[in-house]
Amino acid sequence: MENTGNLLPSGKPVAHKEGLLARLKIKKSLLSESILYTLASVGALAIDFGCYSALIRIFHLNYQVAAIIGFLLGLCFIYYMSVKFVFFHRSMENKWKEGVVFAITGLLGLALTSLILYLAVDILHLNYELAKLCSVSIVFIFNFSSRKILLFSEQRK
Repeated sequence: MENTGNLLPSGKPVAHKEGLLARLKIKKSLLSESILYTLASVGALAIDFGCYSALIRIFHLNYQVAAIIGFLLGLCFIYYMSVKFVFFHRSMENKWKEGVVFAITGLLGLALTSLILYLAVDILHLNYELAKLCSVSIVFIFNFSSRKILLFSEQRK
């Protein structure tokens, strides 16, 4: 069977994807990765947004603190989904280094989220949830692009 799994820079496949991707007949392409990343991001967003809203509305936590907690929980989920189900190539064999780079891109995304939330809530006086939704699309594009280029690109071998 042709390997459709995750490839390490050494060319060795990461076997966990082969069966799933072959059964789903998903071909290696930027389009398929972006669709899978979008689906995984919906799950991460549900975790992030649910925690964010609950921490503000139920626990009366500051919206910036709630954003950090929700974002970090979503980050853990999207990392797991990215390495297990989304991306076909891995640029780094060292999983710790990969995790650190993934987290750094996430922290940059968090900084971007915080900036957008500040502008939307404190300057434009939008409601908390609407402000969060405003940040989602911009941060999604940043996260997918930076992670694809830095961590999951075949050309970076």
